[in-house]
Amino acid sequence: MTAQLASHLSQATHGLEQPYLARRQNWVNQLQRHALMQPGRPRFALRVIP
Repeated sequence: MTAQLASHLSQATHGLEQPYLARRQNWVNQLQRHALMQPGRPRFALRVIP
């Protein structure tokens, strides 16, 4: 019973990681697009250091 519960919990946490990674990647893409649309400004102005 304990092994089944541990397996279920690890699957549940893995399921929670994917949406977080997708949101983070979406945010990074938006920052990059914004930086590219700024004429005459350095492209690294809105870079986020993870």
